[in-house]
Amino acid sequence: MRQIVGAIFRALFGRANSKPISAEEFTQECARAFSEAGAGLQVAIVRDLELRITAENGQQSTSYLDNLYGTCSQHPKLRREAIARYVAGCLEPLSRGPGVDRTCIVPVIKDRGWLTEVRQGLAERGAKEIPEPVYEEFGGELLIVYAVDSENSIAFLPPAAMEEANISRGELRLLAASNLKRLLPKIERAGDNGLYMFTVGGTYEASLLLLDTIWAGMQAEVQGEVVVSVPTRDVLLVTGSENAAGMSKVREIAEAAWKAGPYRLTPQLLVYRDGKFQMLA
Repeated sequence: MRQIVGAIFRALFGRANSKPISAEEFTQECARAFSEAGAGLQVAIVRDLELRITAENGQQSTSYLDNLYGTCSQHPKLRREAIARYVAGCLEPLSRGPGVDRTCIVPVIKDRGWLTEVRQGLAERGAKEIPEPVYEEFGGELLIVYAVDSENSIAFLPPAAMEEANISRGELRLLAASNLKRLLPKIERAGDNGLYMFTVGGTYEASLLLLDTIWAGMQAEVQGEVVVSVPTRDVLLVTGSENAAGMSKVREIAEAAWKAGPYRLTPQLLVYRDGKFQMLA
C-alpha cells in the first residue's frame, strides 16, 4: 500500500504547492484525487468538505474532510502528500469489500470530549442516525475506542462490523490488546531515577496502558505504586507514587503537554492498582 500512496502522489500531483486553498477548492481537489486514483469509483460532492464514494461493487463510504483540511491549512506544503495518503487509506477498505479482519482490531484511548465532538459533527451535518464506534469506559474521562488498523488508515469499528465478524463484547478487549501487541513496532523506554517515558511510533503510546505485562514488570522499578500520565495520545510518562520528584515532574510535563496538544487526552494521573489503572485521587 505504500507503493499506492507514492503512485497516487506522483501521478496526481507532482510537485508540492504551498498556496492557500479554500474549503470549496480543497473539496474539489480531493474529489479529483479519488476519481483519478480508483478505477470505477463514483465520487459525489455532497457539500464543502464532504464526499460520497461509491465503489464498483456498490459499497459506499462518506469522507468528511474537515480534519484533513485543517491539517493541510496549517501545513500547506504537505497538502498534496496528505491528500494522497488520505485517498489511499480510504480506498483500502473499499478494495477489500465488506467485512472486517478481526486480526487488525486494536484499542485506541480517547477522551470523552472526542466522542462528543463526533456526535455533534454528525448532527450538524444533518445525519438522521448517529452511528457510534464500539467503545467502553476506561476510567475518568478516558474511553477505549476500538478500531481497525490497516497499512494506511485507522477506521473506527462500528457495531455492525463486530456482529459480522462474530466477535462478542466479552472477548473484544483481550482480542484487541493481543492484536496491538503483535502489530506494534518495538516499544522504547527512556529515562532513569524512577522517571520514564515510553514511545512506540507516536500513535499508540496511550494504548500501551492496556498491555498488563508492561505494568506488572514496572512495579519493581519504581518507588511505591506505578503512576502514569497520558496527556496526549503520544506521551506516556511513568513514575512511582512515593517518588516525590518524579511525581512533581510528571504533573508538570502532563499539564504542559495537555495544554499544547494535539490529540489531547487528560492531564490527570493514573495509578496501577490491583491489576488495572484508575484515576489517582
